Amino acid sequence: MGAYKVLEENEPYHTKMKQLKNISIGISAYNEGKNIKKLLDEILNQEKNRWRLSEILIYCDGCSDNTINQAQTVKNSLIKIIDGKKRMGKTYRLKQMFEQFSGEILIMFDGDIELGDKNVVTNLIKPFRNKNVMLVGGNSKPFTPRTFFERSVYSTFSVFYDSRLKINGGNNIFGCTGSVLATRGNFAKSLNLPDLINEDAYIYLKCLSRGFQFKYVDKAIVYYKLPTNLKDYLRQLFRSDPRAVTEELETYFGQLVESEFNRPPKFYIRAVAKALLKNPTGASFIAIVNVLCKPFIKKISKNYKLTWFTAISTH
Repeated sequence: MGAYKVLEENEPYHTKMKQLKNISIGISAYNEGKNIKKLLDEILNQEKNRWRLSEILIYCDGCSDNTINQAQTVKNSLIKIIDGKKRMGKTYRLKQMFEQFSGEILIMFDGDIELGDKNVVTNLIKPFRNKNVMLVGGNSKPFTPRTFFERSVYSTFSVFYDSRLKINGGNNIFGCTGSVLATRGNFAKSLNLPDLINEDAYIYLKCLSRGFQFKYVDKAIVYYKLPTNLKDYLRQLFRSDPRAVTEELETYFGQLVESEFNRPPKFYIRAVAKALLKNPTGASFIAIVNVLCKPFIKKISKNYKLTWFTAISTH
């Protein structure tokens, strides 16, 4: 299981949109048995507008649940399952994916998301009409929060989302999240990911550092679960907070990392104030948590362990 033919090298960077027909979809999955079948059905039911689905590659990263069995219930010859017996992390699985996919465009989905509608793929590939666009990000949004803690965490997302929409016309690092990314084939093939945890930010910065463009598509919506407890929130905070990302990636990209995360003070204050007005108690609570954690972010993220950075409640 999991063996498949690797096709010849893809078209050059400057491929015109009318030629972009073959789409590979890659899914990195760790214990996604509850969601993988639903996600596969949503992918297969996408409306095809000037594209053709070549394959769906599922990389199981040491799954100990029924992810593989659930994926196998979806009977379609385009689905290929790579059963990684050992837990190696998402970056390792992406390296495999970059070596093995065959399409002109690779779309990467996390295994724990839901697609917002039947045009997510179509909307993601539209920006590739511009020959200098190598990377496209979709709109990852949380499901509607239900508990006090989820509403508190949602306040941080609202600030994040304002940054995503309003800085550089929406085309910025806040619009590049690993749960929904699309890339030209040759750009993905050229990437040599180091061992890191912020693979989405690395790919984004590599795109810019090579002189290419990133585009954000607000209409390409996918949904994910917010952490439901403090432990899982801290796991995400110590992994993806801008200070943690900067600590990890400045070795590779220098000042580019910090400049991409820079938000004008007035803009940031307004975004935080808006979140406080919407949810004064919850936003204040999560702000206090963030302030208390701030002194430890760089140290903890620098010495991370793969198992510690798995947020169980978001699966």
